[in-house]
Amino acid sequence: LKYDKKVDIWVRQQQFENKFLNN
Repeated sequence: LKYDKKVDIWVRQQQFENKFLNN
């Protein structure tokens, strides 16, 4: 499955925020 670049960036942001908030 290939994501749009905007979606990829959004997903990376969400993962980064989740890690930051969880720690």
